[in-house]
Parts: sequence; C-alpha cells; structure tokens
Amino acid sequence: MEDAYDVAESVAYAELFAYIRNVIIPNKIITPVACLTERLESAMSRQNQVLSISAKKNIRRRLEGQFSGVGDIIANNSGKLLFIPSIISLKDVVLENENLKKELQVWKEKSTDPNKIIDRASLYIRETIKSEMKASSWPFYPADVDKKVYIPVPLRRFLFGVTSGMQESSSTPQRVLTLVDSLGQDLIYACTGGIYKPPKHVLLPYAIKTLPGNTELIKIMNRLGHGISYTQLEENDTALCLKKLAQSLNERVVLPTAIKPNVFTNLAWDNIDRLEETLSGQGTSHRVNGIAVQPWF
Repeated sequence: MEDAYDVAESVAYAELFAYIRNVIIPNKIITPVACLTERLESAMSRQNQVLSISAKKNIRRRLEGQFSGVGDIIANNSGKLLFIPSIISLKDVVLENENLKKELQVWKEKSTDPNKIIDRASLYIRETIKSEMKASSWPFYPADVDKKVYIPVPLRRFLFGVTSGMQESSSTPQRVLTLVDSLGQDLIYACTGGIYKPPKHVLLPYAIKTLPGNTELIKIMNRLGHGISYTQLEENDTALCLKKLAQSLNERVVLPTAIKPNVFTNLAWDNIDRLEETLSGQGTSHRVNGIAVQPWF
C-alpha cells in the first residue's frame, strides 16, 4: 500500500504532465526545467507534502521518459536545462529570433538615443513638479516666503548636473547653489503656470517696486517668467489690507498687534506715496504711513 507521500507525488506529476501536454506543447513554449520543478513543488505543497531531494534530481529522467519523441531537454549556454517541444520547427526558431532582434534594437535605441533620454527625463521631472508643488496661499505675506527654497529632488539633481557637471556635495561652490535655487524656481513657476509662487517670484517684484519703483520693469520680469505680475502685487497688497481690516472691525483705528493698550504713545503720520513709474500715471500706490512710539518695558 502506497504511503501518503507516494500518492501526493503521483498526483503532482499527473498535474505537471497535464500542464505540459495542454499548455506548453500546443503553445510551443520553451520552458526552464527549474520552472517545472517549482510547479511540481507547488502541487506537492497543496497536499501538505515536501518534494524529496531525489525527486528533484530525477525530474529530468521522468520528463524524458514521459515525453520521449514530443519533447527534448537540452542545456543552454549557462548550463540551465530547457524543455523544448518537438513541434517547434526551424522556421519558428528563426522567426522568433528575428522578432527578438527587432525588440532588442528598439530597446537599445530607447536607452542610447540622447533625444529619447531627454524626453523621458523631462517628462519625469515635470510630473514630479506638478505632483509636489501645490498652489500657494492667498494672500501671501512677503515675510512668509522668505524661507529656504524647496526644489524637488529630480529637478535639483538635473540642475546640478547641468550647471556644474557634478552632484551636490559639501564642497559645492555657493555660486552653483545660488544658480540651482534660482533656475529651479523659474522652472517650477513655469511648469505650474504660476499656481505655485516660489520665494523668488514674490520677493523680486516687491524689491523692484520698492527700489527703482519701475512698474514696466516688473512687467518685463513677469513676461520672462522671473516674477509675478504688477497686477498681482497690487491685488495681494489690497487683500492683505482687507484682511487686516476684517480682523479689526471692533476697533476705531487699525493698530499693529504689537501696540500695548493704556501706555503713553507718540504718534506721527504723513502722506508717503510710492509714485511708481507708470506710463500713464495710473496704478500707483498711495498710502499714509504712521509711526507709533511706546516706552519699552
């Protein structure tokens, strides 16, 4: 009477032989014998049995005995055994070889053609930027954007390679670091269509407005992708003022949060217009500045 292992092995071989007859041979599939061994082990495992070492060693003999005349087992250049259905003709081998050569050539072109490499890299960097850089808050405070510049890792790596031919390290010159931060912010602003506003694209227009006060220069910088528009600057200033007014509805005078109540205070007010340089004279900033001086306790 057969024991449980012998019964399980017989069932497992029956499944394997059926698979070879119904799938491998009709479809002309060249299959490593190691894969057939794994399939045999799986069939044994489903019966709570472990394939013996001797069975693994004798699988070639069992296959050759079972499929004599309809299948051959040969070793490839690496010494790995392959089961080859006899119905595979010389024509099948030649055609398959030609198809593999064509596929290999296509992959070689994809991996060596500089234009294709650049296309894939640029698309990958673009998708990374769009997924990581979310819309900036509105209104934005200039002080809030004066922070360390965040550049997505793929873009930062690309820019270091372009600007210096090497990757970032502790010895990277400050000039290269500044260039990477500046160019990276330009690319992020352009890729997101201005939805994300990097620090450079907020602070630079504000600096131009404060120093030379030339609005046409701000517009030129905006068209070149180096900063937000002058209209956005004015809209942001207006939004900040309205936000401050909304927070101080119960006060007769809008005061800075640092002002202390019930303390002797000196006030000085004056009309200080920016008078930015515009072609028509319109669209300039007019303001009344006030100074509040309190004793320091």
